[in-house]
Amino acid sequence: MMLTTYKLVVSFTLLFYFLCFCSVFSQGDPIKLGDFIRDEEDEVLFSDGHNFVMGFFGFQDSSSRYVGIWYYNIPGPQVIWVANRNAPINGNGGSFTITENSNLVILDENKNQLWSTNVSSVRNNMNNTEAFVRDDGNLVLSNDNVVLWESFKHPSDTYVPGMKVPVNGKSFFFTSWKSSTDPSLGNHTLGVDPKGLPPQVVVWNGERKIWRSGYWDGRIFTGVDMTGSFLHGFVLNYDNNGDRYFVYNDNEWKLNGSSVRFQIGWDGYERELVWNENEKRWIEIQKGPHNECELYNYCGSFAACELSVSGSAICSCLQGFELRDTGNLTGACMRMTALKGDQSNGSLGEDGFLERTYMKLPDFASVVVTKDCEGNCLENASCTAYAEVIGIGCMLWYGDLVDVQQFERGDGNTLHIRLAHSDLGKVLQRVPLALFPCIWIFNFNYHLSLVLFFHLWFMSNVTLSIDNKIFFH
Repeated sequence: MMLTTYKLVVSFTLLFYFLCFCSVFSQGDPIKLGDFIRDEEDEVLFSDGHNFVMGFFGFQDSSSRYVGIWYYNIPGPQVIWVANRNAPINGNGGSFTITENSNLVILDENKNQLWSTNVSSVRNNMNNTEAFVRDDGNLVLSNDNVVLWESFKHPSDTYVPGMKVPVNGKSFFFTSWKSSTDPSLGNHTLGVDPKGLPPQVVVWNGERKIWRSGYWDGRIFTGVDMTGSFLHGFVLNYDNNGDRYFVYNDNEWKLNGSSVRFQIGWDGYERELVWNENEKRWIEIQKGPHNECELYNYCGSFAACELSVSGSAICSCLQGFELRDTGNLTGACMRMTALKGDQSNGSLGEDGFLERTYMKLPDFASVVVTKDCEGNCLENASCTAYAEVIGIGCMLWYGDLVDVQQFERGDGNTLHIRLAHSDLGKVLQRVPLALFPCIWIFNFNYHLSLVLFFHLWFMSNVTLSIDNKIFFH
């Protein structure tokens, strides 16, 4: 589950030396049919208020050229969108223009088409098709004021305020660069989980989750153990069709003369960055995953991850669960006593619930409309936990409880974990994992019982580190 280790601190000022941008020359009006923006002429397309600029860029010691959009009034330059990510132009003979079928295209020096907006043919007057960059960074292709295509619906690796991120099961992802100097599609994606409700933000490496924000409760993402605008700036809205989408309110940053953006880095980290005008640099104010416990399901099923004073991750089986295989020492946890419905001889009592506060709730929740959340869970033999969350309602979990984290600062929610009656009243001691291999390996007979007793007493004060995880049950 460990995220591949990269150098975490990447100076954005290095891009100033790597990126070879055009000089300041503006195509003042939107480009129309027959207009060209040429790389070799150092031509660019500005937004109305000169907040953003669209043009050609490349990297030192490389002949590959790309068409992108970046901040104009912020030094550095920081690219927020790239058109021809997987189809670079070789040399500076490239251009972009609008064709007779009303598409914006990128051409190489031989007029070969490398990239296109690929919209359907427009029946209206072709001469009325134009492309322009809005002041929020959105590239728009329109005909007679009807939007045909826009870059905000085809993002690269960066979210900027003004974008709408759909929630209703639609695939809408931000994809990382392959490296700091290669804008082609990388291995990591960022987006709202299309399979889950309530919505939550997820980072994937391929198809494997590596981080999630926790569930949206109408105000914040509840699984992020940090303060900051990441928790409070997003709003969930509805469009005219009833579809839901996230937007980000950056008015507070605008009042301070700052800009904010979110990016999925080539190293697999989601970051929130704010431009500090006084220091003339981008400041990272939030990152996911932020620590080992934020790595997806770091401790495995039915276990909780908690940070020690030193910041290292401590894994422990949830009360009522124990290590699955004491010989294998995999760290996986299993139920100590089967629930009533799974016991062949029946149970002496009814199942109940253990309450755990300040928790990052498990993944794969289901939301039901009911006035009796606990009773609804008890009625289903497969239900393993429930939570009642303001802004969400009754949440139920079936099967394994995965990606659970214990917070210490009052963050998170209360989780009710279903246990067999016999496990509800137990006061479980934090028995070190090192105790179990001793029992598994040594088979002392009755005459050596005294030796075993002192051995266990000694080992009960030892903690075993497994794959850099400290695991208790």
